[in-house]
Amino acid sequence: MLTFLGWTNTQNRIGYAHQSNGQSEPLSRSWNRLYADFLFQRGDWAVSIAPHWRIPESDKDDDNPDLENYIGYGDITVVRAFGDQEFSLLLRGNPDKHHYGAQLDYTFPLAGKVRGHVQYYDGYGESLIDHDQDVQRLGIGFSLNTFLSGVPGTEALVH
Repeated sequence: MLTFLGWTNTQNRIGYAHQSNGQSEPLSRSWNRLYADFLFQRGDWAVSIAPHWRIPESDKDDDNPDLENYIGYGDITVVRAFGDQEFSLLLRGNPDKHHYGAQLDYTFPLAGKVRGHVQYYDGYGESLIDHDQDVQRLGIGFSLNTFLSGVPGTEALVH
């Protein structure tokens, strides 16, 4: 494991992702990308740096050709665990176009492995259908794991 200034690189992933909104034309939106994800930890803190590259489509097949103008070329997520609670902040955007998005998540235990989940998003790139709109959304629900679930060395942080 690589350690730099007290931050330890605990997980690295590379992969392919297809994202679709599941709609039919004319509302259909999708894209394919290759991504990497580098996770660094220091105590109760974690930082994920996740660049991606959009796989080009033909002009005829591309239903959102300006996607990179709004979501940029990757995400940065900062996570802080407070015992069995967790806060995370995801940032994305395209600085050249002055389009940004931020997502704040808070999870807390409800019952067993079920967790309460509150999420707020502000900015561009929140969904494929309105990626080019500046939106604000609040979500309340549940989740089955935290951001740090399954990451080496976090067993004590996420019960």
